[in-house]
Amino acid sequence: MTEHSRWNAGRELRVGARVMVRRHLQGGETSHLYTDVLGEVVGLEPLRVQPKSGSGAEVTIASEDIAVLKVLPPRPVLVRDIRALTWAAARGWPGTETEIVGGWMCRAGDSWSYRHGAAVPVQPWAVDTDLREVAAWYAARELPAWVELPRRLVAADQLLVDGSRLTSDAASAMEAAGSGELEVRTAALDALVPAEAAAGGGSSATTGALPPGARIELTDSPSDGFLAAYHGTAMHSRERVAPTLAAHTDGVRFAHLLIDGELAAIARGSLSAADSGPATLGISCVETTPAFRRRGLAKDVVIALAEWARGQGALSAHLHVFRRNSAGLALWSELGFAPHHRTLHAPIPPG
Repeated sequence: MTEHSRWNAGRELRVGARVMVRRHLQGGETSHLYTDVLGEVVGLEPLRVQPKSGSGAEVTIASEDIAVLKVLPPRPVLVRDIRALTWAAARGWPGTETEIVGGWMCRAGDSWSYRHGAAVPVQPWAVDTDLREVAAWYAARELPAWVELPRRLVAADQLLVDGSRLTSDAASAMEAAGSGELEVRTAALDALVPAEAAAGGGSSATTGALPPGARIELTDSPSDGFLAAYHGTAMHSRERVAPTLAAHTDGVRFAHLLIDGELAAIARGSLSAADSGPATLGISCVETTPAFRRRGLAKDVVIALAEWARGQGALSAHLHVFRRNSAGLALWSELGFAPHHRTLHAPIPPG
């Protein structure tokens, strides 16, 4: 199909891409010879486009009817969109206790994951809050005090600590002590799940052509096998990690892909939203056990979670992936997850 376009500038035609398609009309459709469709690709072979308004019916376009196919650059991400997704993502990992402190969403759970202990800037005035208030909240719970710093939302040298903004050297040292930079990526659920797939929240789901002897189970708490397979929890007791892992605001499911009864792949999915807007699916803890790697099974558990979330009314999915994780970046690109913004987690400097 790309032979129809001279203006793609190297952009790939894939599910999730924004396109403008000029197509030939059939006799009797209208007096015009062509019409333009502007929207998002939801399927290939044949090309299927969801109009940009989201209210129009999906358009299927045969290859021979395409006159021009232009792949457009990604839609600009606004600061308010970053804040909304940051808030929703934090609510997908709420911990066992949550409180807003000076515009920061503080979460208590356990120190086994940087994600649980990081306070998130959910209000515009968070940047003017002295982080000693946030640190005191964590100290009262005997937890390390970390904050999340979404790019374009909050910069380390904007932070107020002990009544003063951090110097550039102190800001650099704070970031260097942190988790490393992550990409936050998003995808429309309709692009992940075939339109004809059944959506539901039962105890099991299928994703289409699974390997022989395979099945996927969705549960509302992680199994012992899940905790042993996930690298972040494998070294800790169930009592330590399960309460935080299973905490949620609008729903959570743990996907277990089993082949002949043996656990092959896992993933966690949580539903959450900012103060307004539809719920979004947060995908995390995606792991394939060593004996079953390089078979594409991670995609199956992700699609199973997307299927469940769409049945609950969610429209989109998001995830965090370390920028140093080249294999993860390639997987999410293949599934149609596009970059939204970057973020990192870092400890509040000691007083």
